[in-house]
Amino acid sequence: MLPLSIAPPLLSRRPPYSQGLLLNRSRDLMREVVTQFPDSDADNKAKLAKWLVTFARVMRLHFQPDQGVTIEKELENLATPEEIEMLKASAHRCDR
Repeated sequence: MLPLSIAPPLLSRRPPYSQGLLLNRSRDLMREVVTQFPDSDADNKAKLAKWLVTFARVMRLHFQPDQGVTIEKELENLATPEEIEMLKASAHRCDR
């Protein structure tokens, strides 16, 4: 098991710091987790980076729902159409 001490504060909702905290904790998580992969495992490091960025962007939609940005627009250059549909079909979507 990885020593991910930063996970609980990641979901803290203390305005006005919640979005900045989310971004900082996502970066912390990336740095912490990426050290667990060998240098030769660039593919999994890239996948992790992609999904952490995806998580932060979708959570931004949750924290700022009235900005008029759709999940499709937010993730258009990051996720495939199939991945976006998978996220939209989730029972626990962040952008609702």
